[in-house]
Amino acid sequence: MASARKKRPLERTEGTLRDARLVVIASEGSHTEEIYFRAFRETRVRIRVIPSSDGKSSPRHVFDNLRAYASEYEIGAGDELWAVVDRDRWPTRALSEIAALCRDAGFRLAVSNPCFELWLALHFGGLAQRNPTHDDLRKMIVAGCGSFSKASYDAEAFVTNVGDAIQRALALDTRPQNRWPQSTGTRVYLLARSILGLDR
Repeated sequence: MASARKKRPLERTEGTLRDARLVVIASEGSHTEEIYFRAFRETRVRIRVIPSSDGKSSPRHVFDNLRAYASEYEIGAGDELWAVVDRDRWPTRALSEIAALCRDAGFRLAVSNPCFELWLALHFGGLAQRNPTHDDLRKMIVAGCGSFSKASYDAEAFVTNVGDAIQRALALDTRPQNRWPQSTGTRVYLLARSILGLDR
């Protein structure tokens, strides 16, 4: 009896899409990350964002969403699956758990400390203080693009500055051997580099 073939995650039709690499991103947020990553226009990369829903946003739920996607769809060589989570709301044990789960499953992990808004703020400048609050980060973002709402914003204004954000985040990542930034920092720059093909 033939086994059922998994559904394909996107249409890899003839032509340019046939060689497109898939990057699947499961996020803690329900809107902010999805809005941001949908603004990328890389022809050789197809991006699929799986936001959290129904208030289920713990690191374990993010991992479970990513694992469910990988189980349902055909993931090819060169495709990547990423879990994107924040440090601020979760105890160390929750981050340790998802780090171990992602490692064992072959998924990538991008933690922001304190939150994803740090990554967004770095598109417009460096940090003026060592431990910015959520309000500090929001003010940086608003100063850079005029307005900001987690549920609705112009992501194009950020993506045009992604190279600067990568360099600023890299400068903050003084201990890349750690599984996530122990102080203010974000590993989302690794995901951005992958999408842009800078690590290939």
